[in-house]
Amino acid sequence: MGKGLVVTINAGDFWKWDFFPDVKESRGMYADLWSQLVQWMVTYAEFLPGESGSLKLSPAAVRPGEPIRAIIQFRPGTTANPEVPLLRIRNSEGEVVLELQPAVNTADSNRRDAFFTLETAGDYLADVLDPETNQPITPRVALRVLPPPTETDNPDADPDFMRRLAEQSGGQTVTRETLNDTVETLRPENRVIPLERAIWQPFWNRAWLLLLTALFFSIEWFARRRGGLA
Repeated sequence: MGKGLVVTINAGDFWKWDFFPDVKESRGMYADLWSQLVQWMVTYAEFLPGESGSLKLSPAAVRPGEPIRAIIQFRPGTTANPEVPLLRIRNSEGEVVLELQPAVNTADSNRRDAFFTLETAGDYLADVLDPETNQPITPRVALRVLPPPTETDNPDADPDFMRRLAEQSGGQTVTRETLNDTVETLRPENRVIPLERAIWQPFWNRAWLLLLTALFFSIEWFARRRGGLA
């Protein structure tokens, strides 16, 4: 069923149940058994043996600030189905960091939904409590908030990223096989300068350079005039 549920039926000659039953009224028992078994798996696969409620957190590992969805499910007809249960989140030291009341799902009266976020990295435990008795009504579920990624998380080389970085910056990727050829092309005597793409921009014909030259000669003339040399 995609939920990790395995069903085993151990009965001898089970396949013969649908062939010539002694009682005609039980002729459809074989088909009813399989259809009801599938319905049972869909309905009760959420619950552990002996439990009337279930709690699922999606996802079970998040980054700080990422939304977490809590799904609380109760067995149909069970008495342990409070109208507004209490979802309590504790950290690894047992301190309560969050309490909220899940809302009733409009499509299923036996289901409650809640969304929340946690900002501090660490391990947490989630419980669903009956607000009147303050007793847990579902199994406890673990939750992990991962720390923010750092540079030391994965120090391995990333050749594909370096290749894309080199291509975007106008360079090229050098591998062990092409290292010698690349070194040879970088030698001054082997380096090819693409003159067809060169843009010549004369430096001398600038207005500020002319003014700077005139200012230099003016200062020099003023100094000589002041010193009686002109």
